[in-house]
Amino acid sequence: MKNILTISFLLFITGSFGYAQTNSSSAEIDSLVSQISKGNLSGPTLGMMGHGTHKSEQYLRYKRLSEIASNEQLIVLTDHSSPVVRCYAFDALSKRNIPDYYKIIKRHFSDTDQVSQINYDMINDAPVGVYLHGVFSSYLQKLEPGTDSLYNFLKGFVLSSDYPSAIVAIAKYKKEADTSLIISYLDNEKPVSAYGVTAIKLFPSTAFFSKLKSMLNEVIADPAPFLGYELAVFEALVQYKTYESVALMKTALIKSKVEPYSSTGLCMYVALEKYPDPIFAELKNEIKLADFQEPLIKLLINNPVE
Repeated sequence: MKNILTISFLLFITGSFGYAQTNSSSAEIDSLVSQISKGNLSGPTLGMMGHGTHKSEQYLRYKRLSEIASNEQLIVLTDHSSPVVRCYAFDALSKRNIPDYYKIIKRHFSDTDQVSQINYDMINDAPVGVYLHGVFSSYLQKLEPGTDSLYNFLKGFVLSSDYPSAIVAIAKYKKEADTSLIISYLDNEKPVSAYGVTAIKLFPSTAFFSKLKSMLNEVIADPAPFLGYELAVFEALVQYKTYESVALMKTALIKSKVEPYSSTGLCMYVALEKYPDPIFAELKNEIKLADFQEPLIKLLINNPVE
């Protein structure tokens, strides 16, 4: 379960794609699928960060497939003999408003074929089923508020703890009745608690502020905090545009200067860059960063960890 949650939290392929059909699409789709089946699951960029990277041809093929394939063609590809094609098909479908997406994907959660995911110079091997749990978890986070039936559907996942990422979608409804449920997530292990922090970012109720202060202190005291979690805490904190938030971050920045080029300053800078506000302008100018941190800053701003 921990492996599934980690993959779920780190998995985030940005962008949404159009999918207009043409008469010539079928032949191109066949060609793309043939090429995709011979490779691995690849993120947008390959190579060592800060030491020479290049765009992934495999990812570009996936993007093109996403643009031209219809829903029906992608659904057919979820049963393709290649596990890589199956995973990419579910990725593409997760970007669309597909009725019964859960019913389609859950049949494959027991798929034990192995796939290799490559992002930059990092490789992660996992069964298809584990990867698809991550895809569905990411899908749930991105759902926008809708009908009562959708809310109840999401609430069911939250209460059962099957997909803790659903708490992020629940937070978008901004219901005060859900604050205690979100707080309960904050007391969990990472990365479950990170979903709770992300929920606060979307629903910055005053009910969460004291807990968020405690989490900030824990992050500062941790000699090697998980970067995605630390960033989530700062991104949640900057939603509270108050002088108390400024004071808390100034204290964090002072403590971080004991360790040169710590992740605290980096995460704080990224949060302030993504969610700017005049109240934080002076604080942002106090943050000192090293040149070698710039590639990671760009990555976190353009390809957020959610």
